[in-house]
Amino acid sequence: MAVVAPWVQSDGPWDRRQLVVNGPNEIWQGQPMDGSSSHPTVVVVIDPHCGDHRREIIGTSPAWVTMSEANAPVVREIWANTPEVDHLSGVTGFDHVASLSPECRLLDQLDAIDLHHGPYSSRPPYTGLRVVGASVTDEVRAALADLGFAIIGSDAAGFTVARTSKAARMIRE
Repeated sequence: MAVVAPWVQSDGPWDRRQLVVNGPNEIWQGQPMDGSSSHPTVVVVIDPHCGDHRREIIGTSPAWVTMSEANAPVVREIWANTPEVDHLSGVTGFDHVASLSPECRLLDQLDAIDLHHGPYSSRPPYTGLRVVGASVTDEVRAALADLGFAIIGSDAAGFTVARTSKAARMIRE
């Protein structure tokens, strides 16, 4: 049974809540990236129209954001105001290809995200993804499963996936 309270929108900014998945052998907890989390959640903003709202969505979590016309100025402002952060705690921008579906844009970034936040580059590796602006298709579900993730929640804005710390540490070919 899973208890999920990820990224619930309240009257104000997006509210980061703890995710808990109770499995037969492990409890996974993903917490905000404020330096206190040992297994971070990475936010992936595929929505090209997040603009200023993106600040509320990512907070202090490591994030990957499509560099659309609306999102790029906000990302550049964050880069200018927080030069001391790195790829494990800051914002990474990626090319926005408008001709691709949101799900294809997500699929195009998954390997790079896993390279930068997975077992090759991060100790401990990330165990959660919060995707904003894409849906779960069969192809997305399969690609995430290849990385050890399972869907644990979805809402109008996107979806959340998690994997065990053991799955996160696996080196993939």
